[in-house]
Amino acid sequence: MNETHPLYPSYNVNCVFNAFSAYTAIMLNILTIYAMRVPKPLKTLLVSLAVSDLGVGLLTQPLSIALMVNPTYSTIVTALFVYASFFIVMAISVVRFLAVHLHLRYQELVAHKRAVVMVISILVLSVFLSLVDLFTFITWLSLLFQAFVSLLPELFIPECISQHAITQTKCKSSKYK
Repeated sequence: MNETHPLYPSYNVNCVFNAFSAYTAIMLNILTIYAMRVPKPLKTLLVSLAVSDLGVGLLTQPLSIALMVNPTYSTIVTALFVYASFFIVMAISVVRFLAVHLHLRYQELVAHKRAVVMVISILVLSVFLSLVDLFTFITWLSLLFQAFVSLLPELFIPECISQHAITQTKCKSSKYK
């Protein structure tokens, strides 16, 4: 049973736009990876974001064009790179927050090894969540994981703030000893 899907003019415009933005995503992320000259933990996070966005340009946008033409393809690759980009951007914002608020202790707390562990855990979480998206026939499990993902920032940010308060308290109490 081979059903054809009508190609509307908006699909054509969207295909052209995706092809153009895929090309620019590929070229600019390759340039970003090549030109990265920042401290090592931040470089690890920024390069992983650039690689994730490069994957969007190389795989997700061409698959999006293929989905518009033939909507039977799977979107697991799209979900993988979307989750990875979102969580890496969130991790970069937390690292920048720590850099602003911890000043001299930043180098001690945000080490290259911790940044690599963070990137690997983000990629594992992204693969897991994209596999959950693949098995959407289990609706309640998918809804549960979507609720968990939407609550992650609310769970993660108070933890960062409490850790910041604890480190500030330890720093202030160590000054008087």
